[in-house]
Amino acid sequence: MCISIIVPCHTYNEYTVEAFNSLSKQVFNDFELIIVTNSKYFEEFNELCTKLNFTSYLVIIEKGGGLAAALNLGISIARNELIARMDGDDICSIHRLQKQINFINDPGNKVDILGCEGIYIDANGKQTIRQNRFTKIYNKYLNFIDYEFSPLYYRITKKSLLFSNPVIHPSIIFRKSSLASLNFYNEETITEDYDLWVRALKKGLSLIILKERLIKIRIHEKQSSTSTASTFRCFQIAIMISKYCSRETLFLGLIASITWALRGVFIFLKSNLRKIKVSPRGTR
Repeated sequence: MCISIIVPCHTYNEYTVEAFNSLSKQVFNDFELIIVTNSKYFEEFNELCTKLNFTSYLVIIEKGGGLAAALNLGISIARNELIARMDGDDICSIHRLQKQINFINDPGNKVDILGCEGIYIDANGKQTIRQNRFTKIYNKYLNFIDYEFSPLYYRITKKSLLFSNPVIHPSIIFRKSSLASLNFYNEETITEDYDLWVRALKKGLSLIILKERLIKIRIHEKQSSTSTASTFRCFQIAIMISKYCSRETLFLGLIASITWALRGVFIFLKSNLRKIKVSPRGTR
């Protein structure tokens, strides 16, 4: 085998079964599967892996902490240089591993972290649009800050991270040695993905996204993420940008920090306005 797949799972439901079923149908199926979960679902995941005939899998109990801690635990156990990410409620195309492995193993591509495009789906598996107002403004007015394009992929640059987080975290395949040079994921932040991209580019690592939709990202009410967490993520990114910006991007960095902070305020206000209930007429 040449790749390990790390799947952090804090819950077990109907989406979990569908996600793991998509892994069992991969065209490239010579992989090591590492599931990081809590003790509550240990037996369920072992039974599921046996049922789906995974030949090499390991279910480990997390030590506590968030997503970054679970990923670091999985990476420390992984036996392969290539490691893939996936969440327990997403769905992989049957060609995902094959196409990403072929690309990252091509010596001419020189890539450390490889993502892909994806399709966002709702609880029922129907395609949905996940784009907030600030992203629409960015696409319409601020898209002069571009990526480095090629016919098959686009390469993420420092400037392209200023106004958006363009990498779908569960879609990535990376080299273990590359993340080791960064001391792996930062467990002190809830923006572990964005923090990783920033540190990777600052270190000179290559971050590429394939122009193929090889994963479906599910958005549903059972997810652990909340609007409060999203708000704090935006504020942390705003602080991170102001901290990491160079002199050349200082002005754009200032605008980007303000934009991310406003995005956080917008998410907070939108969430709280939904909670306001209008009293029935005639009551006090």
